[in-house]
Amino acid sequence: MKRFLISLFVTCVILFILFTQISLRDLSTLLIQINPLWAMLGSAAYFLATLFRALRFRWLIHSKEISLDELFRISVFYHLSLMVLPSKLGELSYPYLLNRIGGFTMTEGMASLITSRVYDFFIVLIIFLFSSLGFQNLFKVNLFFVLSLRISKICI
Repeated sequence: MKRFLISLFVTCVILFILFTQISLRDLSTLLIQINPLWAMLGSAAYFLATLFRALRFRWLIHSKEISLDELFRISVFYHLSLMVLPSKLGELSYPYLLNRIGGFTMTEGMASLITSRVYDFFIVLIIFLFSSLGFQNLFKVNLFFVLSLRISKICI
């Protein structure tokens, strides 16, 4: 009961701080004018992105089996903490939640998190290289330079 009251108090404090930073009139105007179709499409896209993140974490964890629903919960809380906590403190929530919910060590959680960030970096780099092929005039990059970077990434 004490734990519930503490978490309820922390939630109320966070909500109070967040609502003091926005205008309630602007928020109500925004909610009235929202297009339901776009809200549903955005919610579906957010759900799918979180589901794919959970699948990616499941693919990265090899030491023992964890259910997809537990990883989905962890991914939701992880993404929420990324948005709410300052700086990069939200990144620490993934190994913590993986430890608490899944029973993994913090080292395994950090390893899968770092691996996913490395994959993210290379995916963004590949997207940048492909986009630089289409926008050579904008970037003022030599085609030979871009293709050599692209080929070197394929060979690695």
